[in-house]
This record gives sequence, structure tokens and C-alpha cells, in this order.
Amino acid sequence: MEIRRKAMELQVIHSINSYYNLFAMDCDGSGRDRAGGLALLWNKALDITVISVSLNHIDLSMTLKEFDYPMIITCIYGQPESSLKSHTWDMLSAMARVGKCP
Repeated sequence: MEIRRKAMELQVIHSINSYYNLFAMDCDGSGRDRAGGLALLWNKALDITVISVSLNHIDLSMTLKEFDYPMIITCIYGQPESSLKSHTWDMLSAMARVGKCP
């Protein structure tokens, strides 16, 4: 989700409830001019490995510890401007994989 927060701000919130794990990507800018910033929270029953990250995506491998069945998940925050939507598709195309993980 887009959060418009710095990772350090989220660490403070995370410290209150440690039931979840947290990975955060800083937003750009400061004050009212903040844009972007992504956060991923997950239950401790999941084993998450971040593969790649940018201002617009978090690409990860997820395994439910109970079953040892890996999955690849890509969390995308697409370009909000219509003229830049093709950048989102280009990013997805570049990350496309051929493999056994769903």
C-alpha cells in the first residue's frame, strides 16, 4: 500500500504491535510534498524474502512455514498518471519469470 511515510516512522508503529513483520520502502519528498512509499506487513507464520524493491514495487518470495510451499508475489503501486501507465506494464514485463513457483 502507498503510505507516504518514511520507513523509520513505520518502525515506531511496528514496535507497538510486534505480532507482524514489517518491510518498508521510504517515500519521496518531505512534509506535504511526500509521494509514494510502500509498506508490507505479514504474519509471523509466513517466511518472506524480498527479491527486489523500487518506489513502485516489492517483489518477494513467500512460504507458509507450515507447508514449505514457496510462492512469488509482486506488490505493485502503479503510476497514477495515465500517460505513465505503460511504465508499470514495462516493469511487470521485466520481472516476468519462468519457473516452478506460482
